[in-house]
Amino acid sequence: MLNYILRRLLAMVPTLFLVSILTFVIIQLPPGDFLTTLQANAADSGGSIDQAAMEALPIQLQTPEVAAEIYAIGTPREEKFSTTMTRGIVSAYRTVRDGAFTQDETAQDLKIIQGDAVIHGGNSGGAVVDRFGNVVAVAVAGIVLGDRKVGTSINYYIPVADALKHLNIELVEPGTA
Repeated sequence: MLNYILRRLLAMVPTLFLVSILTFVIIQLPPGDFLTTLQANAADSGGSIDQAAMEALPIQLQTPEVAAEIYAIGTPREEKFSTTMTRGIVSAYRTVRDGAFTQDETAQDLKIIQGDAVIHGGNSGGAVVDRFGNVVAVAVAGIVLGDRKVGTSINYYIPVADALKHLNIELVEPGTA
């Protein structure tokens, strides 16, 4: 019985993360300072962002490739650090079942992006965007070391498409509903 309860609790954790992440992505996108920083970074990398597209960040349902550049946006630890942006790459893809990583993949398993764009407590639910400003994932966890909770470069994000799928949410084009 205890084993059953523990398994159910471990299954609830990813679901709760998904709900909080999706809520952040859909309801509370980062404020204007983030968009200014995003535009500056795009300009620095030789890209550009259409001003009309900056009203809302687009969602990219296709997952970025391994080694693709990503930016984690959030509010680590305290509100005074809001709209913090860290840059990294997609390191690998992992699969989670019953709260643990597995190599055995099925349609119901949760896919996770592993990357080195640093996140801290408070970043969970924050947008992870590609170099074009498309939301590709949401931040969920990072590995920390020691009592001082020193972050590592191993961080995890849930792809937007998987978050929507696990929450049974289907996107529709404007004007087609």
